[in-house]
Amino acid sequence: MFLNQEKSKIRALWFIIGLILLALAACNSDDGAGSSHAASTEDAVLAPMYALSTSDEAVTDEVYIAINGNQAHIYQRGSSVNAVFCLGTFQIERKGDSLAIVLSHESRLNARERLALSMDAIKVKIAGSSTGATPADIANADSRLETIRLYFNSELADETDVEDALAAFENDTALQAILEEIISLKQAFIADAGASGDPSAGIFLAKARLIIQLVRLLANQTVLNVFHEKEILGSLLDGMDAVDREIALYYACGAMILRQEDTGLDDLDELGEIATELEQLEALSVKAAVLESRYLSFITEIGFEDENTSVDVSVATLWNNTLWESILGVFVAMDTGQYDINVSVCQPLDRLVQHCSMAGDAARAFRTMQWLDLLAEGTANGRIILEANADAWTCPEKGISLSPVKDSTLTDWNTWEQWADEIDDRI
Repeated sequence: MFLNQEKSKIRALWFIIGLILLALAACNSDDGAGSSHAASTEDAVLAPMYALSTSDEAVTDEVYIAINGNQAHIYQRGSSVNAVFCLGTFQIERKGDSLAIVLSHESRLNARERLALSMDAIKVKIAGSSTGATPADIANADSRLETIRLYFNSELADETDVEDALAAFENDTALQAILEEIISLKQAFIADAGASGDPSAGIFLAKARLIIQLVRLLANQTVLNVFHEKEILGSLLDGMDAVDREIALYYACGAMILRQEDTGLDDLDELGEIATELEQLEALSVKAAVLESRYLSFITEIGFEDENTSVDVSVATLWNNTLWESILGVFVAMDTGQYDINVSVCQPLDRLVQHCSMAGDAARAFRTMQWLDLLAEGTANGRIILEANADAWTCPEKGISLSPVKDSTLTDWNTWEQWADEIDDRI
């Protein structure tokens, strides 16, 4: 009987404990749902950095807004060379669950000037000049850049001899055997130079052996065509200084338009035209980079030593000079610079790549600035009002959403400022 009473007490005690646990679970469940909603809303209100998304196709991606006290700093991060442009600092107003970003006329003028300074930095880096420019200057340019564009947009750039040669190197066993012999000569030359301490000692013997292999190599018409193709490109890329000046004109004109105080539709249309031209330059840089890569691969395949490798620079340079003199020896009675692929082709292509690769990032910054001007025109005093909605700020009528940036390495606006100030270092 005593045991039965004890068992009854234990069952009653467990029953009471179960009820308490159920009650606590229910409370925790309700609190969790409430705290989750509160936390997500709080995240939207308190996040230091937001990613902008919009229904307007003019603003494609990579636009960020940093909240710093009562100010909003807007940045555009590029996709090509990861350049960062500052698109202005604007006042913000908080009221309950609403946030207003004030795109005032004065703030937008300051933002345009800041972006114009970035364009100046790019222009000076490319052309080494800070002279002014107008859209008419682009129309009156000597059209060397246009000639290069026509080439890269034609089938000539898609079906190059250097591409055929690279394919032949991979598939032709006879060519592979020649290339392997040249590589063996290179390795022996470098090893002897390191062992003897006198890298010039083996030059005569290396040349004698190289000539034999190079005569066999250049007897292949596919390989020889690369050097003939170089003549076409060498002529095309002649006068790169003039081409650089043409490229710089687009940045200069963009800066000039940004500095115009009136932001009427005509000015915005001009800005859009410049952005379109810059986007075409970005496409040009991609094509130039592909062709440059093919030529560099060709040079490496036929035995040139990459001076960035672990091989001593002086030894690598001496080998490259020896190889090049041997190649020129095969082309008897020819101008010594006629077939210099590395200087006459690769370097100008590299300049095209460098000077045009940032163009797409600049174009997107222009279009975002254009969008901010148009956005402000349809509001009262440039005020864009967003409401806290779950884990974002939204303005449905404008198709705008600001979502907190989760990456903690991207949430310090001072870092973004530093990136924007270093724009010319990223070219």
